[in-house]
Formats: sequence, C-alpha cells, structure tokens
Amino acid sequence: MKEIASYANRYSPSAFLAKVKENSRQMGATLTYKAYLLYYLMTDKDTPVGAKAVIAGALAYLVLPLDFVPDFLPVGYADDFAAVLTALKTVRGCISPYVEAKAMAKTEAIFGPVAVRKAASK
Repeated sequence: MKEIASYANRYSPSAFLAKVKENSRQMGATLTYKAYLLYYLMTDKDTPVGAKAVIAGALAYLVLPLDFVPDFLPVGYADDFAAVLTALKTVRGCISPYVEAKAMAKTEAIFGPVAVRKAASK
C-alpha cells in the first residue's frame, strides 16, 4: 500500500478527469467505473485523510504517463487496474451509496446502463 500512496503528490483532479475523458474506451467500463468511485470518494468530505492518501496514490498512478505496463499496449491498463483495485479494497468501507450513484451516473454517460451494471457487479 505504501507504493500506491507514494504517488499521491502527483495526483490532480484535472489530470484524472482529462485522462478518463480521453481514454475511457481503452480503459473499459469496469476500470472507468472503479476509478470514478475513487475520484468521488476523494471529493467526499467524510472520507478520512488516510483513505484520501491511498486514493490519490492510485489515481495518480492511473494518470501518470510512465507505468510498469505502457497504456498503449493491449494489456496496458492491467497495472492501473491493479492499483485501483488495491486502493478500493483498502477504502471500501468508506464508499457511500451517494458516491456509488455518482460514479455509476458518470460511467453510464459514457458506456450506457447495461455496461455500468456489469462493471459495478465485478
């Protein structure tokens, strides 16, 4: 977890939103939804500071151009997915229905309702 949190100082909301807007189709509905879960949890005033550090690290890793697996490869988002999933496991107790609804709505606008329901169930 320390590895993910070490990226926290490189996170910015605008970089995250730009990355997802530009790359959501390559990322897929599941990664996009889970990344939005973290994003909206990050913006929630009730999320503890320690959880926000973990979230910021995972989201920074997602937006950084240098990865263990370059994003342009067919499996390029596998390492990003692992970082996001690890962060979600750590902060899952903080996710409210409100945060879930915001992430679902944002992802649904990109992929449609069927894809979001599938993504949310994974």
